[in-house]
Amino acid sequence: MKKVISLVLTLSMTLGLFVCVGPISLPSIVTAASYAAGDVNMDASVNTMDVRLVLRHIAGLLTLSDQQKSLADVDNDGKVDTADTRRIMNGLSTGAPIDTMVDINLLAPDIDDWQNPILETWGVTAVVAESKATDGATVFTNVGGTIWPYAGYVYDSKVLLPDSAEIEYDLTVAAASASINLYVGTVAPDLTSYSDPGRTIIKLNSLIGDTDEGSGDLLPGTYKGTISVSDLNVGAGQREGDNVLLSGIKLYVVGSYNKTGETVTIRKLQTRGYDEVKNVHVSTDPMHKVRTTLMRNGETDGLSAITEMDLYTNGELSDAQYALTTKDNKVIYRTESKQRVVNYPSDYQIDIPLGWTPDYSLSALRCQYSSDEYVLTVSRENKSTYGNTASGWNTYLTEWLNRFIQAPDSGYHYFFEYNNLSYSRDPGEKEVTINGTKYTIMTYDIQINNGSSWSNPKPDMAVGMPYYSIAIVRQSNRYNLFYLFVLKSTGPTYPMMDRIVRSFKPTTHSGTAVNSCGQYELKIPENWSDETKAYYNKIQNQTSVDWGFYTISIPATSDSSYTYNKQRFIEGYTALHDALDWDYEILPTYTHVSWSGRKAQFPLEMANEYAGGNGFNGKPVLQFTYQFTDNNNENLERYTPMFDILRGNYDATFRTMAQGIKEYGKPVLFRVNNEMNTDWTSYCGLVTLLDPDIFVKTWQRLYDIFEEEGVDNCIWIFNPISKSTPYCNWGEDLCYMPGSDYVQLIGLTCYEFGNGQSLSTFKNLYTELYNKNKNYYINYPWIISEFAAGAGGEKRYDWGANAWVDTELGRNQQLQAEWVNALFDCFDNNQTVANAFCKNIKAAVWFSANDYSKVDGKSIITNYLKLDEGVAGTIEVFKERLKNKKADPQTN
Repeated sequence: MKKVISLVLTLSMTLGLFVCVGPISLPSIVTAASYAAGDVNMDASVNTMDVRLVLRHIAGLLTLSDQQKSLADVDNDGKVDTADTRRIMNGLSTGAPIDTMVDINLLAPDIDDWQNPILETWGVTAVVAESKATDGATVFTNVGGTIWPYAGYVYDSKVLLPDSAEIEYDLTVAAASASINLYVGTVAPDLTSYSDPGRTIIKLNSLIGDTDEGSGDLLPGTYKGTISVSDLNVGAGQREGDNVLLSGIKLYVVGSYNKTGETVTIRKLQTRGYDEVKNVHVSTDPMHKVRTTLMRNGETDGLSAITEMDLYTNGELSDAQYALTTKDNKVIYRTESKQRVVNYPSDYQIDIPLGWTPDYSLSALRCQYSSDEYVLTVSRENKSTYGNTASGWNTYLTEWLNRFIQAPDSGYHYFFEYNNLSYSRDPGEKEVTINGTKYTIMTYDIQINNGSSWSNPKPDMAVGMPYYSIAIVRQSNRYNLFYLFVLKSTGPTYPMMDRIVRSFKPTTHSGTAVNSCGQYELKIPENWSDETKAYYNKIQNQTSVDWGFYTISIPATSDSSYTYNKQRFIEGYTALHDALDWDYEILPTYTHVSWSGRKAQFPLEMANEYAGGNGFNGKPVLQFTYQFTDNNNENLERYTPMFDILRGNYDATFRTMAQGIKEYGKPVLFRVNNEMNTDWTSYCGLVTLLDPDIFVKTWQRLYDIFEEEGVDNCIWIFNPISKSTPYCNWGEDLCYMPGSDYVQLIGLTCYEFGNGQSLSTFKNLYTELYNKNKNYYINYPWIISEFAAGAGGEKRYDWGANAWVDTELGRNQQLQAEWVNALFDCFDNNQTVANAFCKNIKAAVWFSANDYSKVDGKSIITNYLKLDEGVAGTIEVFKERLKNKKADPQTN
């Protein structure tokens, strides 16, 4: 049910706190003007990384946001092209030259298999064998830097090339002259000064001959030939008799300050003229080729001998010999004492104990590492809408991060007392230096107590993992990017968390994190009654959309105000039913698990009287929304049932509820804890120690009790809201998904509150939601469990003026009516390609109740959603379109 929501924002020194209604999408206050032209990655500096991003965008390897495009378009010609990259190059504050290797690397495709036909395009011909190489084998490890995959021997492997061997090359220089160098090893030369840190083996143009008088550069043209290994100047320690000892060869094309348009096409760089290349000290690690493909930033520094190495690509353990840098790569190095996790797309590495296993199924949102005693969740967070400022960070932190875990200076807040939580140690904040950069680390260490005594807290072992440590790691001068660590355990957690956080280091970015969970499998419970199976089969296969309308919830006879609330329901139900001239196919109602400690029961009497449908008998099917709240989700700072549910204190209540639903007997659309991915419900992650797993565990506990009680008529609905708030990764709806064994229907909720000068169309709103859901839930039927479009409240909040302003109630009624008419057009044509977004939608429930807020002590309508005499035009549209559905129910 849509409720009054408290959202505390720091808007100004004088405004203080205010109350608003409903989920609010805050406008971003970060604009391109906040950053210098050319600062494409918005890190407050213009550097070669910005050039690389632009080049990858031009090549189609990534898509810049509109804001980034604005920053990248430095010549202001309305497009992002190579002219912009040249301007950025020339404007770099360091004065470092931008070399041709950037062009080669960033415009080259990643190569999965060195025998792939794509190699013909890029001219790479062969691969060094694992244990030996024969004539014609490639021995270079990289072409131009860090993006193109390596080939050859590196690290522990050394290659002995006889002096009689030759290196054959075939390349084309285009558009400008270039200086081409071969280097030993795996580290690039110093491109700023062109100085060589002892790694140069030969300058190619010196062997070919100076082609540009006095410059030593290669002019445009095609160059083919060989270099004798005996001519290589490799220095002492790199020879063994008549052999040259190499750890790989790289080709670099280095431009100078005034050269533009440099490109080099490499068709061949290989050895020839010998029978066999001998490997010396070849690594026994079968993953050494993988290591060479990954961008290294000292991630193995400080580790003892590596005993094992695992590569995870797109969430799955991989045995690939080469890792594509555009994919989601994660590496775990193991020694005899610990594991080191390197997460390339999320730009960090940490050390964790041996035995912890990774879960990368939701890698785009979070990564988890677990054992029998610990679960660690790590997420990279960069979705703040408050800008890269200290004040913006403070707003985000206090409203959307530590709101329920940070005690005020005066002592423990009420939330801890009411839910019997306590600190294992006081919250802390410190500044540390990592790789020369200062980071701020905030820590919160909390335990869930057994409920027996607030004054003598003892951890509740019945919870399973009652100890929590939470750490927020942020670069001290950066406010819109941080890492969130949540560690829970069977014992005190903060010593372990301290070790993990101390091991944190940023790494060089590579690839894009992806969710590999794939499509969730639809599983039909075997114990469903025949009537429930028949109804589910009906909605699963129908092309029509069933309709329901919420006015007020039906009470249980045990409710203290049963008679009063029953009369209110009858009046509201009858008025809307008669106005629409429509027999509901779905009857929605809401029940809280308790109210001020009074446990709720199933409203059996009124469910039988006003619902009782099975999809075939002409009566409405009951949609029963069960919410784990004790206060209508209004006073979140006090009590939430979530911790008591974990403790088992609501098991008897759940059994009573299960028995009532079982006695009811007819199919129930059972929606549990809707809009959990928000900051306004008693069961959201903000309230549960930033841990959506608590939501999952309480859902599963309820489900299992229903199974034990033999409930065979519940169709369980998982129903997040369309846009998660807080804006974060750790709290996205996928993190709350209870699992395929616990869900049979996907609920949708997206409101258009109707307070602007125009309304976002149903198609636009639900196409966006469809695109969000289609990769995970396409196997399920979908139901819009609650939604509406508003007609315009009597006040709206003006964000620019930081004040409420008066508006005419119902001013957008005509737009509302048009909105409803258009949504029926979509449903009527839901089998067409143009309306594929609503093909899975089988039912819709309009929330016919207004949202209110108190302004200056007066309760006013902020979202006008109720279908009453004030929106007669909208009711007429509903009446007409539902009449058409009644005449031909399978046409929409």
